[in-house]
Amino acid sequence: MLNTSKKVFLIVAEINFFFSHRYDLIKELAQRGWEFNIIGYSGDSIPKTEKNINYIFINSSRERFGILNLIINARKLSKEISLHDPNLIYAISHRSIVLSCLSSLLTKKKSIYAITGMGSVFTPNKFFFKKFFLKILKLMLFYTYRLLIEQKYSSFILQNSDDLDLLVANKIAQRNNSYIIPGNGLPKKYFSSTVSSNKNFKFVMVSRILRDKGVIEYLLAANNVSKDFPECEFELYGSFDHNNPQSITLDDIKHYLSPKIIYKGYEKNIRDKLIESNVLVLPSYREGFARVLMEAQACSRPVITSNIPGCKDVIIENKTGLLTEPMDVSGIEKNMKYFLKNPQQYLIMSKNSFKHAMDNFSINQAADYHEEIFNKILSE
Repeated sequence: MLNTSKKVFLIVAEINFFFSHRYDLIKELAQRGWEFNIIGYSGDSIPKTEKNINYIFINSSRERFGILNLIINARKLSKEISLHDPNLIYAISHRSIVLSCLSSLLTKKKSIYAITGMGSVFTPNKFFFKKFFLKILKLMLFYTYRLLIEQKYSSFILQNSDDLDLLVANKIAQRNNSYIIPGNGLPKKYFSSTVSSNKNFKFVMVSRILRDKGVIEYLLAANNVSKDFPECEFELYGSFDHNNPQSITLDDIKHYLSPKIIYKGYEKNIRDKLIESNVLVLPSYREGFARVLMEAQACSRPVITSNIPGCKDVIIENKTGLLTEPMDVSGIEKNMKYFLKNPQQYLIMSKNSFKHAMDNFSINQAADYHEEIFNKILSE
């Protein structure tokens, strides 16, 4: 018999991440009658409670995420679970999953673990010692998951088949308790069918300023292309993440910048910047299901991105975007020049991008996927 209660604890570690990546989806599900408690670190801003969306704050900030802090907050979360008695725990990203597992050791709640990308630990690295260090971290993460995750109460949501294969191969997930959802959808207001003009052609990259996002490769390619196309513009948007092992600094990118190649800082309203541009570039080393690629196509902007999990899955190669190998500056440069030299193909791919987004990235589709999974798990 279908369980008609719809109380979900959504654990997100950083509440800012919830607003940038999950809010529209959760709002749609809340309007359908699901009741959410959002658990995570809020920083300085306290979000307002809405119908069926409440907040519980814990200190899961990466800066404070040591063993003692983890134990303290796992205990606090366990008390909140006992108090509110949710039907389902939904933990997103590695930090949240570990926290959820510890807090649920005694409560034995049905849980969904959503891995939206395997993270910097799983990105390729050409330096021997760093590669060795990352290998140790991978083994530790897999061991922790095998130790803490109880298969009887657990399900998994992944955003691409490569990540699912990896979890299955390492005996963390099973195919019969795992689901793949292609992103979290975009609200209707995000979509725009207006194709950008070919005049004053502008490439834009939007991401955290990290080495494994391909920031350096993007800037190198921009410098090369600007020599042959001096009228072309290149912009980079994003914030620095100094707590990430792949972090780079402003000094690391300064010497790549010029009057035509500009770092614009963090931008909250990405849609406006995409609409002002012609092509989005994301030469990342690994993603879950890159949201900014969804956003660009929804704005009728074709993309240049890496032939890697979480990027290749979001586009249709040669129809909505062009693929290049990770760390391949010449490949990015070649693809940039393709758009500059082929205005008719740019127009066709812009229209294809909008159609692909409309067919696959609506918030209603993502909510339907989630609701189907929630109901299936709660009915078992």
